[in-house]
Amino acid sequence: MTIDLNVRVEDQNDLESFVTMAKALGFKGIVTPLKLAKPFSRLEDDFLIGTRTELKGSTLGSLKKGIGTARQRSALVAVQLGKTQVSNWAAEDTRVDVLAVTDISKDNSLKVSTAKLAAQSGTALEIPVVPLLETSGLDRSKIIKRYRECVQTAVTAGMQVVLTSGASKPIQMRSAASVQYIGQILGMELAYMRKTVDVTRSMLDRNERNLSTDFVAPGVHIVQSGEPSEKD
Repeated sequence: MTIDLNVRVEDQNDLESFVTMAKALGFKGIVTPLKLAKPFSRLEDDFLIGTRTELKGSTLGSLKKGIGTARQRSALVAVQLGKTQVSNWAAEDTRVDVLAVTDISKDNSLKVSTAKLAAQSGTALEIPVVPLLETSGLDRSKIIKRYRECVQTAVTAGMQVVLTSGASKPIQMRSAASVQYIGQILGMELAYMRKTVDVTRSMLDRNERNLSTDFVAPGVHIVQSGEPSEKD
């Protein structure tokens, strides 16, 4: 099930055009920061629309305070890769799904320590491809160089990398095959990129399951509810 985890729908009226494009490109779902009634919604053809929360705060304390509510309301929780203290916390906290590369400056590069923490917790590194489409020449070369450095650090540490469109317009979306080609440019092997489809599906399946009424705690779910039997 191929799903784009970062489609930048800004207006409810534009959602249909993004969904139409996603279907034309072969996707089975999208995740968007657009505010929706439920974290997970499905159309009649089972196309998935998930809500994405990008956790922001001026201090680590404010981020920690907001993660609980964000997790309960979201199909996916993202934190921007940035200051080491914040990035390490996000990488280690299992409630955070992805560390998103939104600033390619050297100061905000992925640290080895962060990648190792993320590898243990299952937090993925998210790289949006739209900056590559909006630039050319030296500017694009700089982005590719920084992206490749982040990918190499993540892969070496065992951290999963996921590529997303980051599209704010339907025309900016790309097919899974195109994204795989971009991944190869960034130093990702084809077998590794194919694995990201399973990683994405597992991530969203887990989050949807944890948001269900049967969820008790990580790894603990109610199998059957009702009155206790006589043997109880």
